[in-house]
Amino acid sequence: STLQGYRAHVDSVAAQNEQLGPVDELWKLFGLVRMLARPPCADPSEPPAIVPLLDTVRHVPQPLANAVVKREAKSDGVLGMGASEASVVCTASRDIAPGEVITVDLGTETPLTTSRCALDFGHFPMTAASDGYELALGIPPNDVNRDDKLDILETNGYPNAERIAPVFVLTPGGTNIGTGAGVDAAGRADDGRSLAAAATRRYIASAGWIAAAVTSSTASDPSDSAPRVPGFILNPVPDAMWPVIRLVQMNATDCFLLEALFRNEVWGHINLPVSEMNERNACTSMSGGARAAFDALGGDDAITSADEEIATIGTQALELGAELPISDLRRLTASFARRSEALSLRACVVYFDTYAETLGDVEYYQERRLRGLNLIDDDGKPMTFDEMLSEGWKE
Repeated sequence: STLQGYRAHVDSVAAQNEQLGPVDELWKLFGLVRMLARPPCADPSEPPAIVPLLDTVRHVPQPLANAVVKREAKSDGVLGMGASEASVVCTASRDIAPGEVITVDLGTETPLTTSRCALDFGHFPMTAASDGYELALGIPPNDVNRDDKLDILETNGYPNAERIAPVFVLTPGGTNIGTGAGVDAAGRADDGRSLAAAATRRYIASAGWIAAAVTSSTASDPSDSAPRVPGFILNPVPDAMWPVIRLVQMNATDCFLLEALFRNEVWGHINLPVSEMNERNACTSMSGGARAAFDALGGDDAITSADEEIATIGTQALELGAELPISDLRRLTASFARRSEALSLRACVVYFDTYAETLGDVEYYQERRLRGLNLIDDDGKPMTFDEMLSEGWKE
């Protein structure tokens, strides 16, 4: 997980620099700097930059945010402080009432999840639109076609694919921007506790900063592009993720699409199913990985225990009007994070397992190509010469 990676990094620095003091203190300092380094000044390829006042804005997913933060190369200065080579400008995207909290979408290339918001920025998102599970999809180092696949990624929107694997967010099921309730893996609205959960979510958000990033217990362990599956199973996978999944799983005879001859067209081809083998490998890999991560979180018990904790602590705060101690706020945040990640992973397992059962009815690259040349009919059967002529076939 990201948190484990942070811990390993801090432990390594502490071991090599004993003069910096106890590792626990260094861990707190790391968390404080990480929490205050906000987009657009949090590029992983650059040293972290802390910009005064930028850390006071709150995260709300678009289109609910009332402001936009951008990084500019040059500025005339603010409050008479003079020009600066690097500056950050916060611009209102709508009228903001006096006393209203300034909110921006801190997600840069991918949506910011509840877990990431708490881990990196030390506060809690106000809506369930942030529920999800982050998944990085990289090309394995031992893939014999790694260079070709990286080249394809880098020329199709992922310029740093060799160094930073593309990251996507699995959701509990479909897009739920602006809603207070999630959707479970079977496509049912989570109405049983949604009102209480939404109210508790707003309570935590109104409480302000929950803690430095490192003290939050939010660790997680391991379109046209999207196939349609039968039944009321919502799609937890973003459309942009499908071509990457298929590219990662491409092997054997499908690798002809990696040839330079197809380099300009390959992305369009892998936006749709390539072959049954490729699609089945994608389903097996995604379902297996999601199931392992779901089990590591505690499976269905993680969802049940999170629901119970949210109900117990949340009811105390909402009904009694009690001001919760910071420890309870952290526990609630961790419960929401575990719940959203577990629901997202369970939805992923159900979706890919269900889709895998339909692969015999899916149209793949070769069939699409032959149909485009009028060499097969609508039923997938070879056409006679007369049928080809009647369809306008030409050599």
